[in-house]
Amino acid sequence: MKNDSNLVDNLLKIKKRIDEAKTKKANLEGKIDSLLDDLKAEFDCTSFDEALKKLDSLREELEKQEQTLNQEIAKLQNEFDWE
Repeated sequence: MKNDSNLVDNLLKIKKRIDEAKTKKANLEGKIDSLLDDLKAEFDCTSFDEALKKLDSLREELEKQEQTLNQEIAKLQNEFDWE
């Protein structure tokens, strides 16, 4: 009888862990959906891969703008003898 009781207890513990894992999974899926909604609203991206491509594109654009800005600053420094 004790073995049956232990078996039942173990099965109940396993069931509880499974239920907790299902709840956690559902919560995480909800968070993923929310983050994807944010990506869509703010950056017009529908997937994580698309967001990474957009990020790379934005970084490239930022780098180009920084280079242009530095070139313009250098021109002004030369033109007005600033250092």
